[in-house]
Amino acid sequence: MIDFRLNFARNSPVADTANLVSAARFPLLPRCLKDLPMSNPFASPDFQQTTSMTRSVTKLKRVGVISAGIMMGAGGAMMGLLVGGVFFLISLAGVGAAAGGAGGNGPDPTAAFIGMGVGAIFIVPILYGIGGFIFGVIYAIIYNFLAGMTGGLEVEFSDY
Repeated sequence: MIDFRLNFARNSPVADTANLVSAARFPLLPRCLKDLPMSNPFASPDFQQTTSMTRSVTKLKRVGVISAGIMMGAGGAMMGLLVGGVFFLISLAGVGAAAGGAGGNGPDPTAAFIGMGVGAIFIVPILYGIGGFIFGVIYAIIYNFLAGMTGGLEVEFSDY
């Protein structure tokens, strides 16, 4: 029977005689590997630091109005890129439908569909970004007002 003893209390290899690799316990080991101290290969090097992890709870009592507006504006612009890309793909489908069913009567609507799609890629992110900034500022003002009355959000932080 093979007996592996693990020591979680220390990070260094175990040096006591109970955990030594000996010829009696492992008779087939080569001579150069005998009498080596065994260590735990699965122990983390900073085991004592992870066991003494601290947590702190703080209250978020105020949000920067302009920074909240900038963050919401940037998020709105990213969402606008996604929506503008979808509008562009829809306009390309319209180009294909218009090219197949024009029939030769009237003006060709292909340029209008392409113009709307390219315009959506540029105009929609700008509009979404401006709207996100405005609503981010409004939301931050409302949050600051309510946090003064209720005490704010409780946020928990940890060391790792």
